[in-house]
Amino acid sequence: MKGLDINRWQDLLEECNTLRKEIINIAAEYDIEWNETADEQDRKVVAALKEHRKKKSTKKDDEEKDVDDDTEVKESTKSN
Repeated sequence: MKGLDINRWQDLLEECNTLRKEIINIAAEYDIEWNETADEQDRKVVAALKEHRKKKSTKKDDEEKDVDDDTEVKESTKSN
């Protein structure tokens, strides 16, 4: 699928905003002021995000390979 799926994008934005609100509420319970911008600059956060993206990318590649393998099996079955 190519292009931008507006509905999916809106769903992701809503989820993101909900998570931000939850983080702010939890931080408030612990009398901490959460600064999202400061967290984005923290080395530990940056490393964790990179690791998460790497795992997600690897998982996506594996899923695409599985789909390709399934397609090849179906096509070879049809030709027989």
